[in-house]
Amino acid sequence: VLDPIVAQQLADLLDSFEGQRPLVFAPGSAHEQAGPFLANAAAACKELNMPGILLSANAGEHPSQLPPGVVAAEDLPFSQLLPNSAAIIHHGGVGTTSQALRGGVPQVVVPMAFDQFDNAERVAALKCGSWLPMNRQTAARLAAHVRALPQASRGCATVAQRFATQPPAAALAVDKIHRMLARRS
Repeated sequence: VLDPIVAQQLADLLDSFEGQRPLVFAPGSAHEQAGPFLANAAAACKELNMPGILLSANAGEHPSQLPPGVVAAEDLPFSQLLPNSAAIIHHGGVGTTSQALRGGVPQVVVPMAFDQFDNAERVAALKCGSWLPMNRQTAARLAAHVRALPQASRGCATVAQRFATQPPAAALAVDKIHRMLARRS
């Protein structure tokens, strides 16, 4: 359950964009050197003339100067933010990726390590977005990937619909455990 104060702050923030859906940039909670990515994100928003939300738990990584319509925050609930976003540009962690897929939100994945590259490939294969490695991202490249995202809308809708027709993962797990226990009895 979302804290009512956070919910109101998020609603006020989204209202400040005057009906435009923002781009959300999320380098991941484990990324401790996200400053260059967030600076490029702010510049991409300016180039695209789109509002943006830069998320990083470390406020020291936020750019000191932000263009109009771009804000920085330490944390916002994806469950409330993503349905009101134009796209999410993120590190490719499985949690962020799956929330964007469930929400039908186009993605640009900017992986750094581990399973993030595999998650990025899967997003592209599902036609829900694109990807480029973190060490190759620039403001211009981020903007170019965002410009190409409208072609991902159909893929996003298809995947979100598949999520919507599936029971919650916890219910599936409980059902499987029950069946396993029933076989042992």
